[in-house]
Amino acid sequence: MVKNVTINAGHGGHDNGASRGTIYEKTINLTVALKLKDFLVAQGIQVNMTRSRDEYTSLSEITNIANANDSDLLISIHHNAGGGDGFEVYHSIYNGVGLELANKVADGFKSLNNSHGVAVKTKKGSDGRDYFSVIRNSVMPCILTEFGFMDTDDYYAFNTEYELEDEAIAIGKAICEQLGISIVEPKINYVLPLQKFLNELGITDVMGRKLAEDGIMGVHTQTVLDRLIRKL
Repeated sequence: MVKNVTINAGHGGHDNGASRGTIYEKTINLTVALKLKDFLVAQGIQVNMTRSRDEYTSLSEITNIANANDSDLLISIHHNAGGGDGFEVYHSIYNGVGLELANKVADGFKSLNNSHGVAVKTKKGSDGRDYFSVIRNSVMPCILTEFGFMDTDDYYAFNTEYELEDEAIAIGKAICEQLGISIVEPKINYVLPLQKFLNELGITDVMGRKLAEDGIMGVHTQTVLDRLIRKL
């Protein structure tokens, strides 16, 4: 039976979340969420996104999407602020699968960003229930990740595209382990980065045309690469 996961990229639209200058949490959250989606889909997991672009999704809409799709897990992705350092992974006060998954995610995060104190946490509201709406109102196990603090040196653990991908893959591998899915490592396409590199260098064909960045090692790409080699 195909497993089903809902991913929530925290904040969005008018809700920027935390910030560092003109860099907003909502944008970083969405980047990680989309990379996580790609990883999970490659493992044969059905993925539902609460948002796939810069738009606001209310807390009730988030859990409604997850609940309506009968998801096995709900993952809410965030990045912190407030002068701290290290990652935090929140799960339900009732523990269970949420606690198991949170521990697996934390294990993956440890090599990517330091954590001080208790990294796997719960938070209780004044009514004695789970504080976070996404955890409280989802009918499936839910975790909320805070990979690091945007307003401290933590930021340098997730300020590049590659680091955000590492963060997403760490979450994805934890999800697969929790769901009992054997991970198929994605094939790496080296042609697309090569095409981008050649375009950035300004190496064109004899007609002055740049390469199409399509990841295909065709005659055009080989010709432009040969022109670069001859220049060296």
